[in-house]
Amino acid sequence: MGNHNFTLYGQEKNGQTQALSKMNMFLHEINDAKIEWGDTLRNPLHIENDHLMKFDVVVANPPFSLDKWGADDLADDHCRRFGYDLPPKSKGDYAFVQHMLASLNAEGRMGVVLPHGVLFRGASEGKIRKQIIDDNLLNAVIGLPLIQGNADCKNRKTLPRMHTTEKTKECFVNDTIMTVRAPVGAVSKSSHKVL
Repeated sequence: MGNHNFTLYGQEKNGQTQALSKMNMFLHEINDAKIEWGDTLRNPLHIENDHLMKFDVVVANPPFSLDKWGADDLADDHCRRFGYDLPPKSKGDYAFVQHMLASLNAEGRMGVVLPHGVLFRGASEGKIRKQIIDDNLLNAVIGLPLIQGNADCKNRKTLPRMHTTEKTKECFVNDTIMTVRAPVGAVSKSSHKVL
């Protein structure tokens, strides 16, 4: 990163992953990163004046189709992140997407890795997806091809999400990357923040 005029922020629910992230920041001499430990959806920790902090860039690889992500707890979300609709209890993908959208400043941009299902599932997810498209927020959807191989999936750490079939022990990678621009009306506060 040629420009050092930025601050990194992050939040991770898994304590070991959060610790590894902090160690990674140290190894890359990014000593002012603010990597918090906690549940991003139920308890967002990057708050400023009782509102979510706003960022120039938001990137994430949230857990795919997270079951029991907190829909019951967040029906009356104090951060008002779910303006498009509340995602189903059994699929948290669009909860993370809406959290990320709510965290963008007026010129912000976002990239997120999601399962292909977010492009096709109906009900509330279909409504959320339609509204994101209707609001002209979507810049691109990049579908990563289904990749197969006979290698041991546990040792293939260079690939994104992997699924193994019991019969053949083959690896399958099937991800979607979405890039999004800031919603109209997003508040621009400070610049050069990355979540």
